[in-house]
Amino acid sequence: MKLHRACHNKQLDEVLRLVDAGADISEVEAAGNTPLHSAAYEGWSEGVELLLQLGAKANASNNAGDTPWHWATNMGWDEVASLLERNGATKQKGQVLVPEHVPKVKDFYSKECWAHHPKPYADFMAFKQKERAELEAERKKAQAAAHMVMFNPKSRPWYDYLLNYNYNPHAVFAGGVKSVSKDGQLQWPKRNMYSICGDAAEERKWDKPGQLGGTYKKGQVISTDIVFAQNHLGRVHMRLCPLDAKAVKDCVPLRRPDGKGVTYDLPWTKGWYGVTDGFTPPVSTKNLDFKLSKMQLVGKPQGCAAWSCDQFRGMYVYSFNWQLPKDFTCEKCKLQLYYLTASRCWPPCQKEPCTKPVGYEFCGKPGATYPEEFWNCADVKITS
Repeated sequence: MKLHRACHNKQLDEVLRLVDAGADISEVEAAGNTPLHSAAYEGWSEGVELLLQLGAKANASNNAGDTPWHWATNMGWDEVASLLERNGATKQKGQVLVPEHVPKVKDFYSKECWAHHPKPYADFMAFKQKERAELEAERKKAQAAAHMVMFNPKSRPWYDYLLNYNYNPHAVFAGGVKSVSKDGQLQWPKRNMYSICGDAAEERKWDKPGQLGGTYKKGQVISTDIVFAQNHLGRVHMRLCPLDAKAVKDCVPLRRPDGKGVTYDLPWTKGWYGVTDGFTPPVSTKNLDFKLSKMQLVGKPQGCAAWSCDQFRGMYVYSFNWQLPKDFTCEKCKLQLYYLTASRCWPPCQKEPCTKPVGYEFCGKPGATYPEEFWNCADVKITS
């Protein structure tokens, strides 16, 4: 049932490849569901439209008599339901092929299948709706407290997202401003935290070495890809550190290959008044000193342990280039990404004279508000 899996994973290219290879667009699994049922269940409008164009039957019914329209409607995908209606789908139930007394069987994922008969199917849909609502609430909670994550090279938080589906990989901020500033007792840049990888004072998670996120050659120009789910503007640093480094003094700041220093400042985004979301582009995309692209679907080929890891899909990816030292090699060391936000105070002046587009003070100046900061570490290997 590879076509069903591709639809659940929202893999458009894989669907096209399978169909070109002869896959049956109307194939059914144990519960009588077609690939169109799978796409409708996931709310995947792009896939539904493609399947319909390829000849999928809009009113195909499963063993419980439910069509793709019923799945889309029960899951709350109104846009998909409307798309199906425009392509001839009706609200009428199909023939119920399996009576209620038939025991459950295994579906193509080897899980108990509840869709063979009307009553258990209704129970199943109620369960899935509740589950999705809980996951959506978790996502929103994560977005409210979260900002950025580096996925190339694969950072430790990114691996946590891929393998454990942690919805908060972009919230590695040492416990937040209150914790880092010790409830306002410290003036920036003094910090109350455990590690340079973003562990709070009482935390020991992100400092632990993890899977290798990238392999490079000494002196190489590398690209680091970052998603800012909540963009507070600000400044990005990248450092190369021994694996056991506990302080930035033990690290080497990476320089930009264009000779413009050791940091990148994020450009102003449309409608920015302290924050914009990750889908908002810079005011101007011309003459940027970094590459800008869109986050694609992350699925199993990219290391996702779930069907898909699409929390950041469609957000802007900021790709910054850095020059590795010409005399540094390691079997395993770590890249440290540091993001200083600009919504509470403005990043410090690096070369006088300095101006700032906001009314509040430069970070670290008397009276300045303590900034929000984020960290990511990636385990890397650097060869000769």
